[in-house]
Amino acid sequence: MRSIPTGKRHSALSAALLLALSSGCTSFVPGDEPTLGAGLAHAGPADDSVFLALGGKPGIARLTEAFIREIASDDRLRPFFRHSNIDRFQRMLEQELCMESGGGCEYTGEDMRRVHAGMRIGRADFNAMAEALMRAMDQEGVPVVAQNRIMALRAAQRDAVLGE
Repeated sequence: MRSIPTGKRHSALSAALLLALSSGCTSFVPGDEPTLGAGLAHAGPADDSVFLALGGKPGIARLTEAFIREIASDDRLRPFFRHSNIDRFQRMLEQELCMESGGGCEYTGEDMRRVHAGMRIGRADFNAMAEALMRAMDQEGVPVVAQNRIMALRAAQRDAVLGE
């Protein structure tokens, strides 16, 4: 199991959009197989324009790597991943982003509400994940229109992640 790396720090980016912490949360319980959330209420856009804007599967892989680096560099987020299987997290996130962006992938993770239950994720944590994803998308040169569509899709999971 690969643990989340530490070290490299990035400047904070103010993000007005909220992101479902699902793109970065797993279980605190050591030994559990951390997962994201299956049974997503949305299947993504009807076309593949966002998938193509992300650079297809290779672009999504680069984006998830950048996102994981952003999480690792953020003292607010790193504790949520202390006992996480980062390789699995990355695979599940890639599936989820591919599905949400219209890439035709199947997401095989778990339900967001179940995955995040008991994690005591607050709105500030949720916003920090949004900021991290925005920084990663900026670093990877994701067009603003595609960023907005991804953030809107992710934000749809907010209530489940926060347990509301």
